[in-house]
Amino acid sequence: MSSNEKAPYLFLRGRINTNRVRGWLPNALRLELNGQAIAGKRISNRPQTATTMRGDTDIYITDDESN
Repeated sequence: MSSNEKAPYLFLRGRINTNRVRGWLPNALRLELNGQAIAGKRISNRPQTATTMRGDTDIYITDDESN
């Protein structure tokens, strides 16, 4: 993509339906576009990590399947 072209902007609202209350679930959702994974840094409506009041860093969006 040349420097004067903008990357397409996609809007997605997703939900994983379940009959039970769930907590943290690793690798619950993977987004692909034309067979290519969408990198976490391309998600713009929320940060990839969050810091809790206790000071821990929680990872919510990863760029690969290692976390």
